[in-house]
Amino acid sequence: MVHDVLDGSADGETGWLQRLNGFQQKETRRQAHFKWHHWPRLADGADPDQLGETYPHILPAGFEREVFFPEHVDALLAYVEREGIHLSERVLNLRSSQVACLNVLFPFRQNPTWAAPVLEPLLPGIARLEQIDFEYTGPESATQWLGEPPEGGRGRHRTSIDAAFEWLDRDGRRRLTLVEWKYTEAAFGDCGGFKSEANGQRERCKNMRVPAVEPGVDCYLEVKNGPTTTRRFWEHLADAGVNLTALAAARGCPFRGPLNQLMRQTLLAGYLRTQGVADWVDVAVVSFQHNRTLLKVPREMRALPGDDILGVWNSALIGVPALRGVTVEQLMQAVDRAGGADPVWRAYLRERYGI
Repeated sequence: MVHDVLDGSADGETGWLQRLNGFQQKETRRQAHFKWHHWPRLADGADPDQLGETYPHILPAGFEREVFFPEHVDALLAYVEREGIHLSERVLNLRSSQVACLNVLFPFRQNPTWAAPVLEPLLPGIARLEQIDFEYTGPESATQWLGEPPEGGRGRHRTSIDAAFEWLDRDGRRRLTLVEWKYTEAAFGDCGGFKSEANGQRERCKNMRVPAVEPGVDCYLEVKNGPTTTRRFWEHLADAGVNLTALAAARGCPFRGPLNQLMRQTLLAGYLRTQGVADWVDVAVVSFQHNRTLLKVPREMRALPGDDILGVWNSALIGVPALRGVTVEQLMQAVDRAGGADPVWRAYLRERYGI
C-alpha cells in the first residue's frame, strides 16, 4: 500500500494534500496531528474511494470507536444501533462530517435542559428542546412520496437529515428544524443520477431547459429503469414551495450540482408540513466559518440571484421558511457564554476541531 504523508515528513507522496483547498489542507493537518498525538504508533487508514492508498488523517479498520468523543462513545453507539442508523463508510476518516456532527451535537441530545438556551443561534426563539434525532428520514411514507429506495435506511440511500431538532418556541408552537451539517466538503451533495456511469443522457442534463423539462424523459432519476425506484422529486417541487421559474436562468438541470441536496431537504420539509408533524418546519445549514468554498455558486448557476449557494436557493423559495445558515463557531460561542458545558468535552472539541 502507498503510505501518504504530510509535508514530506517521511517517504511518501504528498501531492494529494496540495490538491485540496486551503481549508481542507488546514483541517487535514489538524486531524493528522490529532491522530499522531493520541495514537503515535497507529498505522494510517485507507480511503474507501482510493483503494490501495493510506492517509495520515484516517484510522485503520477496527478503530471506529476512537473517532468519537470517548466519554460519550458507549451511549452514542448504543443509540446508533437501537435506531438502525448506518454509519458512513468514511467514518474512520477524522474529517468525517457525520462524526463531527455527532461529536458536537450528541451531548445536546443527552442533556436537553442544558442545551435549550445555548441553541438560540440555531433555533431562534427556543423555549424548550424536545428531542434531537440523527440521520432522520421522517416517516416511512416520506420515502414512498419521494420515490426513494425502500431498502434504504437512516444514513443510506435515502434523504437523511444529519440532525433533526424538535423544539417549542416561546409562543408554544411546535417546531422541527432539519439540519444539514458540513465540515470540510467543498460543496453540497450533488446528483447521483447525473454522476452515474449508467446515465447515458448526461448531455441532456447539461442542456436541459427548466421551463420545458419533462421529468419522465429528461431526468435520469425519473425515467423508469426496470426495477429501479423512480424518484418523484420534480412533481413535488411546487407543493414544497420551490419556484422553478426562478431557476430558469441556470444552465442545464439546476439540481445536478449543490442545489440537489438542498432541494431534497426542502422536499422532505414540505412533506412533513403536510403531515402536520409540527407547526413549523424549516431547514438550516451548520458549517465551519472558514469553509468558504462550500458556499460558492458554480459557474452554471451564476446568472441566478444570490451571493452564495444558500442565497441562490432562497431566491427560488415561495411561501415557505428560508434556508438558514449558522456556523459551528456561533454555536460554540453560545455554549461558552452560557457556561455549564462538560469541560472535558469542550477541551476535546478545541483540540479536535479548533472550535
